Amino acid sequence: MRINKFMLSICSTALFGMSTLCLSTQASSWHTGTPSFLVGKTYRVRMAPKKTFNIATVYNTLKGTRHSIKFTSQQNGMGGTDTRYKESKSGKSYIIRAKPANFKEFPSYQYMKIVRKTKTKVIFYSGPAPWHKWGKTLKLMP
Repeated sequence: MRINKFMLSICSTALFGMSTLCLSTQASSWHTGTPSFLVGKTYRVRMAPKKTFNIATVYNTLKGTRHSIKFTSQQNGMGGTDTRYKESKSGKSYIIRAKPANFKEFPSYQYMKIVRKTKTKVIFYSGPAPWHKWGKTLKLMP
């Protein structure tokens, strides 16, 4: 009888431990919206010299709202609506998924990675999942 109670307690402890392991894997799910430090803010970096004859000043700009994000540059633009994001364990890097404007014709999401360096600086990465070694450092617009 003692052996049966002992085995029952070991089995129940093991099952409880396995159930908590399964629940902790749900933590890295997609959150709805845009990370709060991007909402209502504009980050940008100047890409051309400030005072050059016959050349306009060119900026790369990152704007965020509650449910959309937009990155514009001289070459191309990214972003979309219905944003979702994953936060890293350190809380400083975010992977953002957005639906582009032409989602009905080409049903694929755009992915961006944003690393928060300070309160006024972020690094923006775009492209496929093995993120490029380079990124664009953007500063908060006053």
